[in-house]
Amino acid sequence: MHVFVIIVTALLMLAGLAGAVLPVIPGPALVLAGALLYGWYGDFAVITWTALAVLAVLTGLSFVLDYAASIIGARAFGSGRWGIIGSCIGACAGFVVANVAGAVIGMIAGACLFELARGRDLRSSLKIGCGTLVGFLAGTVGKVLLTLAMIVIVVLQLV
Repeated sequence: MHVFVIIVTALLMLAGLAGAVLPVIPGPALVLAGALLYGWYGDFAVITWTALAVLAVLTGLSFVLDYAASIIGARAFGSGRWGIIGSCIGACAGFVVANVAGAVIGMIAGACLFELARGRDLRSSLKIGCGTLVGFLAGTVGKVLLTLAMIVIVVLQLV
């Protein structure tokens, strides 16, 4: 049973790392789930409640960062409420049509189209779309770094 728990924990950690890059998979939450599984199996002697609390805080921070980064990026490039709403709608519609790539393209297109509908010129709308992409990429980098930090915390608990 011990080997099985280790394998499942490792798979959750790897899936979590992949999820930090892919916008649909909740990467940090999977790392937290893996740590919780191993902690539960070991009666929280190896992976302690304190470590799990730190991981839970980092998981929450990663979700906030993920959502806030695109908004901050769009705002930094001049977006208003319409551009942000458009990027959210575009990301959802794009995901339905073409999965992860569609979500990214839809996010940019949605921000551009909604800003155009608001009365902005094409150049400004494209700039806002690029800002949304910059924010998304910055959020992804931040989420990857947080996920790696979470994995390091778990490994240090195991050593």
